[in-house]
Amino acid sequence: MVNSELFDEIRLSKGLSRFKLALEAEMSPQTVGRVLSGGDPRPSTVKKLGEILGIPPNKWYINRENKQ
Repeated sequence: MVNSELFDEIRLSKGLSRFKLALEAEMSPQTVGRVLSGGDPRPSTVKKLGEILGIPPNKWYINRENKQ
């Protein structure tokens, strides 16, 4: 499961709207929304957004068991 809370927290700390992040990542706002709302995006999408936001790869995903 994508660590959507961390992605959203970092996005906000950088002053990026979902739309601006989508533009920077060259993907649709709907795709960005899937990552930020806990959807099931492609690993390549998570990688690209993680790199843009400066999130280390070991923080991109969390175990479903740990999510409550």
